[in-house]
Amino acid sequence: APNNAVVTAPVKAGTGGGIGGHHNCNVAPGGAGGGAIRIIASETVKIDGSIVSNGEMGSHRDGICGGGGGGGAIWITAGSFELGVSHDFSANGGAAEKSQCIPISGGGGGGGTIFIDSKAPIVPSILTVLPVCHVDGGLGYVDGLDGSARFVDAPESHGDCSFVSGVMPL
Repeated sequence: APNNAVVTAPVKAGTGGGIGGHHNCNVAPGGAGGGAIRIIASETVKIDGSIVSNGEMGSHRDGICGGGGGGGAIWITAGSFELGVSHDFSANGGAAEKSQCIPISGGGGGGGTIFIDSKAPIVPSILTVLPVCHVDGGLGYVDGLDGSARFVDAPESHGDCSFVSGVMPL
């Protein structure tokens, strides 16, 4: 998703990173893109762990690096959510291994998309106050752009919150 896009229904997996190299020379494949995760539940979903759809790092060969894969998509719809102490949502873009590929390095993969849709207020753990999402672009010769994430819950609680990456205040 483009930076600052309004996420409504992410269904596409991340794209693979580009091949690094020159014509008639060794090449280094790019990393695979993150997959698409879709969860639908009519009741409560409790998340006390990680849901991850990250792009892979590009490979390197003889000083040449492929680009990082794009972050994937996470879309969860539930009657309600309970967030445990160690919850984490991640759809980061993969990196191009810059330290192994000087001066030729691929670009970083773009961050993916996350959309969490709850019919009731999102309930954090007593020890956890903020949902944690990562949709960062991967590092590379040119860094990938950050993706987008959005939490939507019952209007009487937090309403519709959108953000780019990091920890989202409710």
